[in-house]
Amino acid sequence: MRLQERTGALLATTLQAKNWLRGRTEHHVGISGLFGNRVAMELLQEADCVIAVGASLNHYTTEAGYLFPEAKYVQIDTAEHLVMGNGAAADVYVRADAVTALDALERELARRNVRIEGFHTAEVRRRLSAPLVDPADFVREPGRIDPREAITVLDEELPGEIDLVLGSGHQTDFGTMLFQRSREIISNYGMFGAIGQAPMLTIGKIVADGGRPSFVVEGDASFLMHLPEFETACRYGLPLLAVVMNDEGLGAEYHKSAAKGLDPELAVIPTPELGAVAVTLGGAGATVRTTDELRAALAEFVREPRPTVIDVRISRKVLSPPYRRLWYGEDV
Repeated sequence: MRLQERTGALLATTLQAKNWLRGRTEHHVGISGLFGNRVAMELLQEADCVIAVGASLNHYTTEAGYLFPEAKYVQIDTAEHLVMGNGAAADVYVRADAVTALDALERELARRNVRIEGFHTAEVRRRLSAPLVDPADFVREPGRIDPREAITVLDEELPGEIDLVLGSGHQTDFGTMLFQRSREIISNYGMFGAIGQAPMLTIGKIVADGGRPSFVVEGDASFLMHLPEFETACRYGLPLLAVVMNDEGLGAEYHKSAAKGLDPELAVIPTPELGAVAVTLGGAGATVRTTDELRAALAEFVREPRPTVIDVRISRKVLSPPYRRLWYGEDV
């Protein structure tokens, strides 16, 4: 943080460190790369130097280098040497412990009386303090919630003391981008190369953390792959909340099929009310179709953390910004 203040720098994180230090600086831009918002991308493109601390600078973090077109790279890591995601080496590679390297760099800049305003201006703070919203219009579909609204409600209603595990599939893009509250977050993206693993990951996390309440946000197809494991959570009385973002289909396949000119309806799979299924398995549950119903169901879990499934019926009409970028080439 001292180095950031001295150099007028922005603070960005990789996907796995989402929201880290957000509460300690006004100049936090969120995730660097594909899951970053439009403001973050515009600001990061102006950077003349990127100091990467323990980050691999992979294809997604740097947008293959296009996110930082004019920047020099300083990479700090304990490995003997690393190659960045664009196949090139950093301009300066420092093999060191992160804290040791950053302290030494900050002390040297202090010795030289270096202090730069950089991005630490009122205008940048104004842009970063604006509500984080998707520029696309919100969808009003009877009996279904816009997934962006659902994530906003989750972030508002669940205290920061309740940890978060993000699942996989198209629906995860919304949570990856829009959760803003400082809390412990585990992103399941790419960990297993298969959907459906996040609920079990959450069960293991709760046990390892001594029963700390946690919630997982997962898709309907993903959740159904390991539905019996919810009974395990019930048997042990774990404070697990499974939020199923239910578009009644294979969301990723639905949207990718549409982008490729194939029939997306082949990926539509109706599901039963999963809230009722959860009750049958010995837990609590609800199927919600409005934000008011969602708030009420979340309040129940906050009041009494126990094995719970909230089946959130979401619209399939909303395409996430990462999908719009990757599959349609949109500049969003």
